[in-house]
Amino acid sequence: MMAPAPVLAESACKGLEKAACETKSSCNWVNGYTRQNGTKVSGHCRSSPKKKPTASSSTSTSSSQ
Repeated sequence: MMAPAPVLAESACKGLEKAACETKSSCNWVNGYTRQNGTKVSGHCRSSPKKKPTASSSTSTSSSQ
């Protein structure tokens, strides 16, 4: 028995043109590029990466001397 495919939320950035993408703080424009295997990837808008909480704010950095 196969498990159902996960349902992904539609990105607010998906399908936006460069100008519209750059105006949204939750989106990031990726310029087109060519992969190592020769596949050409067109420029596109994607969601900005989520920021992870930093561990340095809760870690003590005192030293014993």
